[in-house]
Formats: sequence, C-alpha cells, structure tokens
Amino acid sequence: MLSKVLKSFIYHPSLQYVTEALYSKGAATVHGLSGSSSAFFASALLGKDALKPDRSILAILPDEEESEAFRGDVEDILGSESVISFPERDTSPYEHIDSHFEVRSQRMETLEFLERGWHGIVVSTISALHDPTTPPGLINLVSFEVNKGQRINFEDFIISLTGKGFSRKNSVTSPGQVAVRGGIVDIFPFGGEIPYRVEFLGDEVESIRTFSTSSQRSLECVDGFRIIPPDEFITEAGINSSDEHRIMDIENKAGINLDKIKIALTGGERPNGVEQYLYVVFGAQASLCSYFSSDDIVLIFDPEMCKDKVDKKLNHAFTIWERQKNDDPDIPPPEYFFMSSNELMNSFEKLLCIKNYYLRPTGFKSINFNIQSSRHYQGNLDELKKDIQKAQMERIKCHIACDNSGQAERLRELLEEIEGYYAMDVARLSGGFTDPATRIAIFTDHEIFGRHLRRVKYRHYKDGVPIPDHRALTLGDYVVHVDYGIGRYMGLKRINAGGAETDCLLIRYKGDDKLFVPVEQLKRLKKFSADEGIVPVINKLGGTSWEKLKARTKKSIQRMAKDLLQLYAERKAFMGNAFTFDKHMMSSMEESFVYEETPDQLRAWSEVKKDMESSSPMERLICGDVGFGKTEIAIRAAFMAVLNNKQVAILVPTTILAEQHEETFKERLADFPVSIAAISRFRSKKEQKDIIDRLAAGRIDIIIGTHRLLSTDVYIKNLGILIVDEEQRFGVRSKERIKKLRSNIDVISMSATPIPRTLNMSLLGARDISFINTPPPDRYSVHSEVVPFEEKYVTEAILREIDRDGQVFFVHNRVRSIESMASYLRKLIPGVTFCVVHGQLPEKELETRMRDFYHRKYQVLVTTMIIESGLDIPTVNTILINRADTFGLSQLYQLRGRVGRSNIRAYAYLLVPPKMTLTKTARQRLRTIEEFSELGSGFNIAMRDLEFRGAGNILGTEQSGYIAAVGFDLYTDLLHETIAELKGEKVSKPPEVEIHTKRDSYFPEKYIPDAQERVLFYRRLSETVSPDEVKAIEEELTDRFGRFEEPVSNLIETAYLRHYAALIGASEVSINTDKVGIFIPDN
Repeated sequence: MLSKVLKSFIYHPSLQYVTEALYSKGAATVHGLSGSSSAFFASALLGKDALKPDRSILAILPDEEESEAFRGDVEDILGSESVISFPERDTSPYEHIDSHFEVRSQRMETLEFLERGWHGIVVSTISALHDPTTPPGLINLVSFEVNKGQRINFEDFIISLTGKGFSRKNSVTSPGQVAVRGGIVDIFPFGGEIPYRVEFLGDEVESIRTFSTSSQRSLECVDGFRIIPPDEFITEAGINSSDEHRIMDIENKAGINLDKIKIALTGGERPNGVEQYLYVVFGAQASLCSYFSSDDIVLIFDPEMCKDKVDKKLNHAFTIWERQKNDDPDIPPPEYFFMSSNELMNSFEKLLCIKNYYLRPTGFKSINFNIQSSRHYQGNLDELKKDIQKAQMERIKCHIACDNSGQAERLRELLEEIEGYYAMDVARLSGGFTDPATRIAIFTDHEIFGRHLRRVKYRHYKDGVPIPDHRALTLGDYVVHVDYGIGRYMGLKRINAGGAETDCLLIRYKGDDKLFVPVEQLKRLKKFSADEGIVPVINKLGGTSWEKLKARTKKSIQRMAKDLLQLYAERKAFMGNAFTFDKHMMSSMEESFVYEETPDQLRAWSEVKKDMESSSPMERLICGDVGFGKTEIAIRAAFMAVLNNKQVAILVPTTILAEQHEETFKERLADFPVSIAAISRFRSKKEQKDIIDRLAAGRIDIIIGTHRLLSTDVYIKNLGILIVDEEQRFGVRSKERIKKLRSNIDVISMSATPIPRTLNMSLLGARDISFINTPPPDRYSVHSEVVPFEEKYVTEAILREIDRDGQVFFVHNRVRSIESMASYLRKLIPGVTFCVVHGQLPEKELETRMRDFYHRKYQVLVTTMIIESGLDIPTVNTILINRADTFGLSQLYQLRGRVGRSNIRAYAYLLVPPKMTLTKTARQRLRTIEEFSELGSGFNIAMRDLEFRGAGNILGTEQSGYIAAVGFDLYTDLLHETIAELKGEKVSKPPEVEIHTKRDSYFPEKYIPDAQERVLFYRRLSETVSPDEVKAIEEELTDRFGRFEEPVSNLIETAYLRHYAALIGASEVSINTDKVGIFIPDN
C-alpha cells in the first residue's frame, strides 16, 4: 500500500515545481503538507529518478515529539535502513554531567554513518543541530576494525581504548565500557546494540563473540566489529593551529581561563559535560551540517518556530551563565559557547534548502501542495463509511493504515458492507490525509477511533543489566558459619595446606580468634543480615552458646512452618476459576498495545495466563521496576477475566493513583466493551452509592479503588480476580480484609520494591513471583546525587528544571513545618510558583491542588510522602528529598521513581544537613540509592532492604528475634529444610566429601581480578549438587575468563571428584603422586 502511495508522490505535480526551484535557485518554499504527507514528500525526494541517487536529506523539526513521529512515518515508508536519528543532548547548557550514553551513542552512530558514505534521511530537531558536535573526518581518523585472526599488540590495544575514553570496569554493562580479564577483553562500542568479547592468544585475536550484559555469557561468534569513539569530544587526532588561536582568542575576549579544556584536548582529564565545549574548540565546523554536501537537501519544518526555539535556548543559556559565572568564572559566555540563531539558519543555505511551512507564509511565494488532514471520527463508523463511499464516487483511492494486524482484521469486519472500496495495510502512520492531486486518501485507525498514537522510541540497547548477587561479601561484613556461629569477614587469603596452595576466607571471632574457611566449605558460610540497626553478637570459637541457639531456632521454625503450610494448603484446596479466553478478542487486545513488549513482560504475561487457566487460585507477585510495564500485565489479566464474565477489583493505596489507573485502563480498553469505574474519597456520596449499586448488580466489569473498596457496604457480585498495587502500602486491617476477599479468587500483587515479607514469601515458594527487569524503550536512568542542603544547590536544581519548562517535586515529610518550608523556598526563588500538599488536607482541597499541579498551574509541588506510590506526571523530572537520611530505602526508591517517567533526563537530589554526621545505616541507604541508579534496580534495592529491615513482620515477633540472632540467610535455609521435611520431600544438598590433594587449587587474581567475584564463584562451586552444575560453571568460566590455568583446572577437577566420590558413598578422598585413597564408611 505505502509503496503505491510513494510512487504517486514521486510524480506529484507540486514536487515537479520543487525540483525545478531547487535546480534553478538552490531553494524552495512549500506549504500544505498535512498528516503524514510530509514523510511521503521527503521519501519521494530521496527516491526521485531525476535527482542524484547518492543524495541525503537532513530533516529538521521544531521538537522531539514531531521528529519521532516523522521518523516513524519515514521508517514505515522506506524501511529502517533508510532513516536515522540525530537526537538532542539531554543536558542543560553549562551542566557538568555527560549526556546519557543512549544519546551519545545515537549521535556518534549517525555521524559515523555519514562519514562512511551512508545515504538516506537524517531526522533531527533544531536544538540537536544547535548542539555542537565533532567536525567531519575525526571519527574515521580514530576509529578502527577488530577482526578474527588480526595481530594487535595486546597492551597497546588496552591503552588505546582507555585513551579513546572507554572506562575500565570489572564487568561491561553499557556502551563506553571495557573489562580486561587475562587474555579476554570485553568491550561495548558505540554504534552497535551489543558488546563484544575478544579473546587473544598472545597478540593474535583468536575469537570474537557477542555476549549478553545481563548474564555475561557469550551469544554467537562473529568475524569482526568496528570501534568508534565513545563521545564527540575526540582528542586523539589533536587540533590544528587555527583551533588553538580560536581558544586563545576566546580566553582574551571573555577574560577566562580554558586550561581544563586544553588539558582534555591533549589527552588529560576530561571534565564531565566537556562535549558542550566543541563549538569553543572547532567553531562553525562543529555542526551536523558540515557532514552534508551542497548536493544534499535540508528540509526545515516551520523555520520561524525553529529559529524561535534556538533564540529561547540561547536566552536560557544566558540565564544559567549569569547564575553560575560567580561560582565558576571560567565558563564562556553563550556567544562563544553556541552558534547564534542567524548563523545556524544561514548555514542551511549551503545545502539545497526546502522550507516547509505549516501555514501559508506571507510576503513571499510558496508552492502549495493543498493536502488536507484526515477527519477524527471518534469511533463514528457510519461517517467513515459515507466518506469512503463519497471518495470512491470521486475516484479517490482510499487506504486505511492500522497499527497492527489484529486491529486491521477487526476493522475489516466492522467495514464489511463496503468491502472493495478501500485497501488496508499495517502501518503506524502519524496522521491521515487527502490529496486531490494524486487522488489518494489515507485514514489511520487511531484517528478513526479517536485514540492518541504513541510513537515508540526504540531503545538502542535492549539487554538488561546483571542483578548483583546480594550475598557478595565485602571486608568487615558479619558472616554466619553453620558450625561456629557469627564472626567478621576479613578477606580472601591464600595458604599452603599440605604442600598445596589454596584460598581460604579469614573469619575473625570473639577474642581475636581466627578461622580459615576453605573455599570448598563456603556452602557452610552465610552473609549475616537482619533488622536494621541490629549489631549481632560475635561468637567465641569452641563455645556452646551457638549450638544451643541453633537448636532453639530450629524448634521454633518447625512450629511456625506447620502453620504456614496449613495456610497455603487450605488455599490450594479451594477450587478457583479456570479461565478460558476468546483467542480472537484476546490477541486483538494484546496487539493493540502501542509498545513493543520486553521479553520479561511477555514471560510475566505467559506465567499469569497459565495461572489463570489453572483451576487452583493464583497467588502471584509481579516485581518490576517503576514504569517497566506491570500495569499492562494487570490490564491483560483484567480483560481476560472480563471475557469470562467475571468482575475485577483493583486495589491501590492512594486516591490519586486510583484516578490515574482509571484513566489508563479506560484509554487502553477504549476499543472494547468493558465497563470501568473508580471509587475513592474524591467521589461524592451520591457517585459512590451509584458505583456500589452498579457493582453489586454486576454492571461494572472493572472497579478501581482505594481502601474504600474494602468497606463492608461494598459487594462485588461476581469477583474473579483481585489486583493489589503496591501491597506494602496497606496496613494490617486492610490486609486482613484482603485475605477474606482472596480465599478462592485469583490474586496478583504488584510492586517495584516489595517489602521483605512479600519478597520472602516469594523466595520461599509460598507464592509465585515474576520479575520484569528489562527497561522500557524510551527511558533513561535517573541521575541521583547526595548533596548538602545549601541554598545554591537547592536553587540551581529547581531552576534547572524550570528553565527546561519542567516541574519539580520537593519532598518535606513533616506536616507541622511544611508550610514554613514552602515560604522559605518562595523567598529563596521568587518568580517560581509553589503548591503545598499533604495527607491532612481536606479531601476536595487535596484533589484540587493535585489536579492544578497536574495541569501545570504550579511549577513546584512541596509535598510529603503522599506522592510515594504510582503517581505518573511525565513533566516532573526533578525531585529533591529533604532529610533523605531519615527515609527508608524502599521509600527513597519509590520517591525517586516519581521522576524519569518519560524520555527526558531526570534528577534526584537527596538533601542531607550540611554539617551533620550521618549514621552508618543512613550512609548505607543513600549510597545504595546512588549505586543503583540504573533502570531495573528495584529488585536489587529490595534485596538490600531485606538486609536492612529484616523479614520478621510476616513471621511474627518471635521469629524476628531468631532472624536477628542467626541472620536472614541461615534462617531461610533452615526454614526451607524444615518445610521440605514436613512435606516429606528430599532436599538436594552439596556432597560432604573431603578431598586431600597436593595440587594447587584456586582462582588466580589475574584470572578473576575482582575479589568479590572470586568469592562468588567459590561459593557457587561449593553449592553445586550435581556434576551438571559443575559443568555449567566450567563453561561459564571458560567463556568469561578464558583458558584455565593449572590451579583453575585442579579446582574444577576437584569439584567433579567430590560429586563422583559421593555417588559411591565415599566420605574422604586422598590423592598423592603414586596412589589414590578412597574412604567409605561402614554404614
């Protein structure tokens, strides 16, 4: 369909005039291109026979939303290989942080494509063009290929990578990183979607494999790859004398010192945000336009708006410069930092320039395409049919573009009576149009049904980040030895035992007693974690107190485990709803999802669907980071229940979240006959009564509500599934009421950071758990920073967000002093509008203020923890949390999740008193939040929260005491064993076989450089329960770290031997040079 429309555009009469104007004057002005017709126009320009076949087009739009829509249209028309984006930086002028690696990578990839002679359509915004970049020629000069069989000096290769700006890490998880382990180099270059593992044999590249960042395992062998610099500030090629003179001239005229830039240019330390200085160094050459020739075309959308955007950006830069110049006197004024708007607009005239106006321009001649926008039918199919039939009579060919095949099939059924009057295809065009000249009309399904088309911004790097093992040990950690009790870990030590070298963990006990734990016995050593603030009692070696405590703990666990098993046995004994579903309706609903599902989302939905089809009641926790797609799983589960004539209750902790969920569910299920309502304190008594009556009569399919849903006057006629969002936010009474609701219905709980009790039950197998760890396609991690509460930091953080037309959350969790804090902020930053909300406000007042903020009547919301859960305001991308040291880890994580919910860089500032000494626990919490800033870190933080806050609240006060005494990890091991015993199940355990050998057995430091990782591999080997598990570890070690040295081979062989000896009942094996002794006990 689209190819036929494109062909008609190539011969469009108005396009002929454009071609003539370009050849005669080098410029053309057009208007009257509506809907997605501008994308067909650009595509026709690229493919027109009369024009140069190796020509490229630079399309410049006023903002990112329009550029994404245009890029998507061109991609549908020409294919992804013919279009590429050049995004704007996600930092403010003069900001001392680098752009997100996704942004830097996409910019570098586009520049590299152009340097290597790629031809197609480059889509960008005027702001991205205004951001300076590296001049042509430099990228090719410093890029190079790595191929299998190639000889490269290994040491020089590593030095070259770090010289290019790659940062060395223990493990590679994102672009711009490199890790070196023996003869293996892991590298994640920009310009590709996956990292590479290069294995050297001396100075020869023996093999190259791609690998997964989440599992760190190899995927497939490749012949080679290309390494381009990790950012636009390229220093390896040096600068010429004219660039040096330009820098000196700026220093003299502006009266500033640019030594830090000159040092960076000579390969020295590179300040964060140094890419912004490219115009200072290279002048007018530091522009994307420099990559295009005079035969290429630049297509500018709404030139006046574009120029206005640049002027606003320059004014914004001047405001920031005025604010910062006293603290940082060596930052250049904006006129030296950026090209002026006139200079930028004039630079386009070096290319064949087409100016595309949305409205007819006045004062000069313009070529009119006279293409009209498509109507918005709001679901009125009768009107659509009339228009299609009318177009048919006027000999206009009608095409309908649908988002997906399911939608196309459904629409074809609805338009069955006018079959043959139109053509239908799957294409996600941004807008329809009617073109009288070519006699073509395009309708889009989202305009037919009145839906907003969400254009997916595809993420360049789709693999996740590895979940760090929460059992990793650091020096000084408290540990628990099953036989000797609690001590402190003092590091990994290599000792000579019986003529052979091996590694041991040194544990210090009471009275400075020392215990060396051989690595093969690591299974008997656990990390100690318990309730926050608890300092365990260190045991004395040889004492009896530890054995007595262990015995009491086991006895207590047995009593509690019996009760636990009975509770879940009772639930499993109930017959639940075995849901079936209409495949056509279900697939149509699934396909109407506007985003590409992540693998984790698909897995979670498959698990939920399987649970719902079972006759046993479902009890599943969906653990996914903030904004990672848990709600979509809930919507699908709810829809499946409605198809089975069951009602759905969705329980949320806050009124605001109930409102937002109602909007989301109604928008998502707008095309289907589903009745949705929300009940909360925002509804009047009359509205509440009406909802309760309709719910009891079965006339509401999906009810969304707060604690109000749990009231005794609420009766749900035919409840089939209960979905609980942020379960940890509900109190004990609410949870008791939820328990009564859930006896024989399906239950889904959702949370980004489950409280320990919820997570514990999942880890213990008492309920099922699904993880969604993959980030959505257009989200960046939140830049998190701990800063002292000082006026300059608070002012700068708030104004930076206001300057980019965003909004701010300022969290002050003290209702008593929140108004005085708001008054202080108003005086500190006059001209900024503030609004105060907290849970003690009257209901209507709270609702009004929140809605006013949502509709941007205020710029800063001074708030308590009321915003903690689920609130989704994409325009808020900065949060300041006052007295962050007083918040719990889950609270800090949830609060940070309120920002960064769009494709804009977000900031979280954790404010602490400037001269106050923080407690060790508070420091740990804040460090954890800074450490886990990447997307998908909710589970990691929940595991840390387990360490800090403990697991006792599900298991009762008595069990809390035992957890505090023996530590969470040992406690859960004992609980697992006890439950298995009570069920009569056999517990698989690592073999208890002692191996005596005179062969060195350990991981050398150069083989696994990171001590924590060495300990984790020792632990994994010691915990294997079969030879197959040893084999899996052997393969992983070979893949990630290379060939075994002799001590590693001995270590692996010993692990195999331990399993095979256990199979014949041996308890001890001794290996000498001339004989092997195997001891098998009499029993």
